[in-house]
Amino acid sequence: IKDAKNKEIESRIMEEQLEMAKDIQEGLNPMGFYNKDGVQIKGFTRAAKGVGGDYFDYIDIDENRVGALISDVSGKGVPASLVMVMIRTVFTSYITRKDVDCARVVRAINDSLSADFAIDKFATLFFLIYDRSTQEVAFANAGHGPLFCYRKTMNRCTVTKLDGVPIGIMEDVEYKQAKVKLEPGDLIVMYTDGITEMRNPEKDEYGLSRVQKFMIDFNDLSANDFVEKLVGDVDEFRGDASPHDDMTTLV
Repeated sequence: IKDAKNKEIESRIMEEQLEMAKDIQEGLNPMGFYNKDGVQIKGFTRAAKGVGGDYFDYIDIDENRVGALISDVSGKGVPASLVMVMIRTVFTSYITRKDVDCARVVRAINDSLSADFAIDKFATLFFLIYDRSTQEVAFANAGHGPLFCYRKTMNRCTVTKLDGVPIGIMEDVEYKQAKVKLEPGDLIVMYTDGITEMRNPEKDEYGLSRVQKFMIDFNDLSANDFVEKLVGDVDEFRGDASPHDDMTTLV
């Protein structure tokens, strides 16, 4: 009985520590609604198991440019969360440099993770910079997926592909940067596979087609309301099924 009580106390302490770690990690992601000079940004993240490896961030680079990043570390739980913190540390260090560009930032993050042989984790990552003066989005991709954008004038979604190796696999990878022009009313939705691969009790996946339809149906919402509605739709689809992966989106 005494051993059982001690194990119960240890378990409760561990749960409390994980809850504290969860609060700290959530605080590393900017949860506020960015609404400035014609640009709206809103993100959301929720770990499947207390803490996780998903990460998003956005930050003003200068008066015209704002950078936004989303990343998904392989695995879940505490190990993935520690790698996520490393990614954030490198990102926040490089994003404020005057000569910042997407490819250079992604390479810096990759070199930092790849150089530490004690880490056997890798991550996918997508980083973009929007420039108000040119109305262009520059982006680099590290195995995360294409750029999905709703085009207001065409009332449809477009896909811009740019290949890149996930970060943490090898050093000295040369990443590419591409650019696309945006128009007023256009919408970019970035996400981790915890969104598209979310399963309901019947094992059906939420899927990319639902995300694209959602972008077309609700493109007039603010970024803040769009994220809230998308998360609600994914949760409604999931029902009573347990989430199998961390869930993050950045709009």
